[in-house]
Amino acid sequence: MRKCKRCGEVKPLEAYFKKKDCKDGRVSTCRECSRWSNKKYYEANKEKCIKRVTEYHKKNRDKSRLAAKKFRERHLDKVKENERIYLLNNPEKRFLTEERQSAKKFISKQYGIDKKDIPEELIQYKLFQYKLYRQIKMKKNESIKS
Repeated sequence: MRKCKRCGEVKPLEAYFKKKDCKDGRVSTCRECSRWSNKKYYEANKEKCIKRVTEYHKKNRDKSRLAAKKFRERHLDKVKENERIYLLNNPEKRFLTEERQSAKKFISKQYGIDKKDIPEELIQYKLFQYKLYRQIKMKKNESIKS
């Protein structure tokens, strides 16, 4: 048990974040107080925080992608639910996502490439083809109507 320096409440050691530099291996404020102060700092310095994270991701692209992949694997249900909600709220994005999956499926079958290994340029090229096909189809329909 230990007393938080910020709120003054006595809480078990598990209620404090770990920190090797500290004498007892835990920070002096409880998790709730730490989260509250971090949230306040972020609100006050939003642009600075976003810039720092963006720069980190640019410098450590592979490490960031690996961490994101691991997070997605551990929290697949939550990620899927968030994607579902996002696509319901943004129907124009849903079409693009479905079209992208369709392009990957086509390329995978056509060229025998695993979906994970398909180069982004090839996907973008196929999406461009789909866009052209839609435009041609629209023009044909317009000419038939008139």
